This record gives sequence, C-alpha cells and structure tokens, in this order.
Amino acid sequence: MAPYVERNTQGTLVVAGSRVSAGSVVRAFWAGETPEAICQAYPALSLEQVYGAIAYYLAHRSEVDAELATHDTEVTRLREDADHRILRGLRRAAPQIDARSVIDVGLAGRPDREILTWAATQGRLLVRRDVHTMTAEHAAFVGGGQGSSGVVFIPHDVPIGRAIADLILICEASTAADWANRSDFLPL
Repeated sequence: MAPYVERNTQGTLVVAGSRVSAGSVVRAFWAGETPEAICQAYPALSLEQVYGAIAYYLAHRSEVDAELATHDTEVTRLREDADHRILRGLRRAAPQIDARSVIDVGLAGRPDREILTWAATQGRLLVRRDVHTMTAEHAAFVGGGQGSSGVVFIPHDVPIGRAIADLILICEASTAADWANRSDFLPL
C-alpha cells in the first residue's frame, strides 16, 4: 500500500502526490466535513487520498496535532504581514479598487462562515490567503444553497507583486456575475 501522507521539500506534511497539505484535510475533518465534501473543496484529491490522509492523522494524532499547532503560530504571523503588504500594495497601485480587510469591517478573528455571509450580503468578492479552512467552508456554504460573491485564494507561495497584479486584472476584466458562487486560486 502506498503512503497517503508524505513530507514535501519544505518539510510540510502533504497528501502524497499533491500539493495539498495534510493539515488542510485534517482541519476540514475537524470542522465536521465529510470526505466527499473535502474532495469537492480540493479537486486535486481523490476520495481515496482524503480517506488515507484522515487515517494517517488518526494513527499519528499527537504528532500531527503538535506539528499543526507549531505551524499555525508561524503561519499566523507570516499571513498577517503578507496580507497587509498585499492590501497596501493593491491600494497604492489601484486606488480606485475599494479593497477592505476583515479588520476594516470588524470581522478579524471571526469564523469563516461569518466572513462569507458578510461578503455575500455586501456583494463583495472575498480574497483570502487562508486556503486551509476557507476552501472547505466556501464549498459547504455554496453547497448549502447560500449564494456567494466568490472567493479568490492566494496561496502563500504566490509572490506579493504577482498577487497584486492578478487582483487588479480580476477587478478590471471581470464582473460580479463572473464570480458568483465561484472560487479560484492565484496565480491566474
């Protein structure tokens, strides 16, 4: 039997044969997502890979939990810095774009579902670097019949300048209707 979880070149646990972190699958599992819903959120994964990653987690729970806790602390610090640099750069390069942060609208630290609900009611395209939980939450949100204004995910390996350029292109070349109930990843 082939292993379902392996370490990538950066030492992160990933689902074997993919770039999807095992932590993303585990977090969706923690949130009560079914393996089928996790597959929908991560189309690069087969159902077998999702079950395999969950089985790996259950067999190595303390090791994976400790690694995720350490990773979360560092990621939070890096994400906050990168998020602010993207927002500042976007505002500088395209001041006509009404870009707001979750801090600006009073939603910092709030659950993903609450942020999705706010964005949908305001008709705002949501831009997130948090691909760990938001991808599954967005799939469940749309799958549950709630309309979404769309989500653009910026993986952490996308350079900030490229993210800014792609966000400007999205704003200039697409409409709100193009993004309804859709999610996509940068780079374009």
